[in-house]
Amino acid sequence: MARRTRKNKELKEVVIVYIEGETEEAYINLLKNEFKNKINIKIEPELPKEPQNLDKTLREIKSKLEELKMSPVYWIIDFDHFNNDINEKNKFKKFWNKIKSVNDVKLLINNPCVEFWFLLHFKYTNKNYTVCRECERDLKKEEIVLNNNKKEIKPFENYKKGNFDEKIKKFLIENLGLAIGNAKKLGKFNINNPQSCAEIYIFIEEKILNNSSEDKLL
Repeated sequence: MARRTRKNKELKEVVIVYIEGETEEAYINLLKNEFKNKINIKIEPELPKEPQNLDKTLREIKSKLEELKMSPVYWIIDFDHFNNDINEKNKFKKFWNKIKSVNDVKLLINNPCVEFWFLLHFKYTNKNYTVCRECERDLKKEEIVLNNNKKEIKPFENYKKGNFDEKIKKFLIENLGLAIGNAKKLGKFNINNPQSCAEIYIFIEEKILNNSSEDKLL
C-alpha cells in the first residue's frame, strides 16, 4: 500500500539574507539555532569578494528573486568599506538612491560594522567610529559583572571574526533585547549624515524573533 503524504504539512517560508562575511554568518546561525525558526532562513555568503561591487551583487539578488518567486531579500552591509574614501562614499550614495527604487530588497546598514551591533549588547552608545578596528578595540575592553558584583569578565576579550566561543554566545543571546532597544534609539541610517547605527536588528525582529517557535523572554 502506498504511503500517504501529509496534506496538512505546511511548507516553510524561505527568507534569503545576503551578508558580507563569516562573522555575520556565524551570528545569524547562532540566532537560528537558539530561536528555532518556523521559517527557512537561507544565508547567501557567496558575495563578490570586493564589498564595493554593489551593482554585481544587486544583479545576483534580482536573479534570485526571479528564480524563487519570493520576497523580500535582506541585504546587510558594513558601511566602513565606503566611509573613509570620498570616491567610495559618493559611489555608495548613488547606489543608495538607486536601490531605494528596487522593490523587495531591504538594504540594512551597520555603521561602521557588525561589531558595533555587538557593542550595543553592553550599553547604548552613539560614538562615531570611522573604521571597524576602533570599534573592535572598544568591544574587547567591555566588561560585565557576575556573581553579585564579585567577578568581572570581558566576553569579547579574545574575540576573532567569525569565531564565537561559548562565553560570547551566551552573552549575545542574554542581551539581545537590550541591543535591539539601543539600536532603535540610534535610528535609521542617514545617507546624507552617516551616523553610527546597527540596522541588522530589523532583520532579527522581522524574520527571527517574529517567526520563532521558542517563547523566550528577551
